[in-house]
Amino acid sequence: KQSLEQKPSYTRYWILMGTYYNILLENYQTAYPEFVETWIKEANNSFEKAVQLSPKRQEIYIGWASAYLVTGDYEKAKEKAQKCLDLNQELGDCWWLMALININKNEIDKAEENIKIAEQKNYEIGSEISLLQLRKAYLKIENYQKACGINYRLTEINIDSVQYYLDAFVCYLNNKDFEQAKKTATHIVQSWPTYGGLINEALNKAGLKLDIDY
Repeated sequence: KQSLEQKPSYTRYWILMGTYYNILLENYQTAYPEFVETWIKEANNSFEKAVQLSPKRQEIYIGWASAYLVTGDYEKAKEKAQKCLDLNQELGDCWWLMALININKNEIDKAEENIKIAEQKNYEIGSEISLLQLRKAYLKIENYQKACGINYRLTEINIDSVQYYLDAFVCYLNNKDFEQAKKTATHIVQSWPTYGGLINEALNKAGLKLDIDY
């Protein structure tokens, strides 16, 4: 805000301001619902100012669409994402954002096509951040099959995250893939012994047990 007082015509500052409010909406709207309306208003105002200054800058529409995405206004999010594509269809970020929007609208076929195009445009669809975004979107629409598939991939990307292995373990149990469930459970208790009790309890409920001592 202080920087904007000095340089109110500097687009970058308006984008940063909008992004700041997006972060608040993404992480704190449940904890502080009394501020959500203000944060949405400020985010929209920031991106609108940025567009007035630089109407052909795609980064602005990516941030603006993201603001509507996190607040659940998917039609407006799609409108901004489409504007991003209208400016230049070669930017993979725009296609990726459109995919996340379509998943939240439960339009999976469209989303999968968007993802293919995003990859063709050199967007890193297999990065840890991208997979976490996908998982969050699928969980929101209760598509647990897709979410579980992502859980498995996350264990391959970040082998040091016990949470990813725990999520994958639960998925294997729920899908009755007991061989993989036991294999994942073995890895968890060998790498993070403090989770042994939790793992054993879950296995016992499924009528299973570990083949090793820990």
